[in-house]
Amino acid sequence: IGSPILLQLPASEVLQAQTCFIPVDHHNTSQFKKALSTVAHALRYERVLYALGACLFQQNLLTTEDDGAGRRNLHVQDEQHQLIALINLGHRQIYFSPQTDPSQVQDWQVYKRPSSANEYPEHFVQVTLEEALWEYAMRTPTPDLPSRYLHAGISLARRPQVRPSLLRLRHASLFDRLNQDTPVLAEDLSRHNGTYAEYLERDLFALHICGCLNSQSNASPSSIPSWVGNLR
Repeated sequence: IGSPILLQLPASEVLQAQTCFIPVDHHNTSQFKKALSTVAHALRYERVLYALGACLFQQNLLTTEDDGAGRRNLHVQDEQHQLIALINLGHRQIYFSPQTDPSQVQDWQVYKRPSSANEYPEHFVQVTLEEALWEYAMRTPTPDLPSRYLHAGISLARRPQVRPSLLRLRHASLFDRLNQDTPVLAEDLSRHNGTYAEYLERDLFALHICGCLNSQSNASPSSIPSWVGNLR
């Protein structure tokens, strides 16, 4: 288990002894706040990735034109105009400060990076662009899968460039199903995915925004499959 989990008391001593669980008593306000703070700190990198992915997707930054010298670089500043992230769209890389506070994402400003700017600071963390997009897709409450994928045959263009730790067991099965000689229908994927069917729209959305999904046709009938929108 990669993320800490809040465990409502009372609970068995066996569960309380496991380090992935944080026991909480909802009657104890200070303990509950401390537990939430612990979870937020443990997931700080994931939260930064989510915030950067949200910026990239919601502000349509992936289509940013180059600076005239063939570069497509952006920098992200916080409310105090401090540099918190560099985005290299050409190389599909992101560099961000470990001290970045993702809760202030509404105050972040994104600018085209000047060609005269210095390189990123050595202490910045390097990730791929797709890791930020993937984290956003996995956690956004409103994954918006384009309708062209709902009825047309779809296939895997390539695997996403993300660390294995960001993938779930269900993704390996989905990649195999999409990596066939013949494109498959999303409706067929839903039937064969079993207990993972409820995640299908989200997983296809993640592949879509990472540029990893091909569709055979642009047809978009008015009817929407029953599995669409049934997400966790």
